[in-house]
Amino acid sequence: MIARYSSDSSDVVRAFILVTFIGFIGFLNYVLAVNKSNKQESLDVTNKKAEAVDKDEDLIESFQNTLKSKGIEKLQIKNVYPISKNDDLERFSLQIDEVSSDDNKVDTIDRLHVEVKKSVSGKQEITKIILPKRLQNESFNTLGLNDKSIEILYEDDVFYIADYFITALSELNYESAISYCLSGGALAEQIAGLCIMIEGARFKTSEEKPFEIVEANSNLVTLRIHLDSIDDRKSFHFKVRLERQTSKDYDSWKINRIYLDEAFTSYFSPEDTSVPYVPIRTDLGSGDCVVIYFDFKSSDLHPRAQKQLQILTDVLREMPAKAVKIHGHADEIGTDKYNLNLSLERAENVRNLLISGGIKPRNISILGKGESEEWLPNRLANGNDNPIGRSYNRRVEIWLD
Repeated sequence: MIARYSSDSSDVVRAFILVTFIGFIGFLNYVLAVNKSNKQESLDVTNKKAEAVDKDEDLIESFQNTLKSKGIEKLQIKNVYPISKNDDLERFSLQIDEVSSDDNKVDTIDRLHVEVKKSVSGKQEITKIILPKRLQNESFNTLGLNDKSIEILYEDDVFYIADYFITALSELNYESAISYCLSGGALAEQIAGLCIMIEGARFKTSEEKPFEIVEANSNLVTLRIHLDSIDDRKSFHFKVRLERQTSKDYDSWKINRIYLDEAFTSYFSPEDTSVPYVPIRTDLGSGDCVVIYFDFKSSDLHPRAQKQLQILTDVLREMPAKAVKIHGHADEIGTDKYNLNLSLERAENVRNLLISGGIKPRNISILGKGESEEWLPNRLANGNDNPIGRSYNRRVEIWLD
C-alpha cells in the first residue's frame, strides 16, 4: 500500500513538472511572438518614415528643377507640402531655406505658393506664383523668372494665413500662431490644445485633403485643415474661420474662430491608452479649458501631462496678465474626503509646475472638486464599472480667464 501510494505521488509530481514545462514553453513562445510583432511594427513605422522622406526629397528636387527651368536659380527649397487640390489644379507651399543673392530684398522670402496644372500630356506645369502682399513693392523678377506665361500674384489669402498658422503650431510657437488670429478672440485654449496635438511637427498637411474650403463669402471663409502624422498612423482635422481685415494699405485675413470638435472625433481614441489625451474640453456654458489626466489614485504628473503643461506655460508667458483657474477632479472610487484631498493635490501639482515655469503665483487660483463633477459616467447604464469614463474623470481642468 505504501509503495503504491509513493508511486502515485511520483506520477503526480512528474505530471505537474510536465504541465509546468509545457506552460513555460507556451509562455516563452508567446513572448517571442509579441517581441517579433513589436519589432515588425517598429520596422514598418521606420520604413514608412523613410519612404516619406524619399518622397518629400523627390518632390523638392522636382520643384527645384522646375524653378531652375523657369530661370529661378537663387531659391533653395527646404520643404514642399500640398495646400489645396481640385480636379486638375493643385497648390503647394514651398518653404525657402535660403536665397542665393546679394540683393537683401529677396532675403525676406521664406516661402511661396505655386499653383500647378496638369497639361493634356499629363505633365505638371506651374501656372501661378503667389507671394505675400508685403513683397509687392519688391521685384520678384530679380530672381530671374523668364517665363511670362506664369502669373505672379501678391496676396495674403486664406491659404497663406492658414499655412503660416500651421507652421507656427508645428514649431510650438504660440506667439507667432496668435499673430494670425484676431486680438481679443478667446483662442488661447484652442491654440494651446493644437500645439499639444501637433506636438512639434509630428503632423503634416495631408496629401489627399490638405486645406478644404467649407464655407465662403466675401468677408468670411471657413477652412477644414487635414493633418496626417509623419508615420501615417494617425490623422485628424479641424476647422478655422477667417475674417477679412481691410486697411488702407491692403486686405488680409485673420482667424477669428477655431473648431476642435471634429479633431476629437477624428483623432482621439480613449482605448489607445489608460491615460486619455484630449487636451481641450468644450463646455457650451463655460467655454473651453485645457485638460490633463492622472493615473489611478495618483496626483503625480504623467510625462505626457508634463509636456502639455510645458506648452501651456509657454503660452501663458505671452499673456502675463491672464488669470488661471485650476480645478482638480477625481473618479468615484474612494471616500468623498479621500477624493476631495486627491483632487486638490492634483491641482496643487499643476500649479507648482506652472509657477516653476515662470507663471506668477498671484495669477493662479486652485480648487479641488473631488468626484462631484464627472465628465464621463463612472458607471455604465447597467451599473457596471466604466474604466474609460473614470480615466477621463481623473483630471485637472485649467481655465484661462
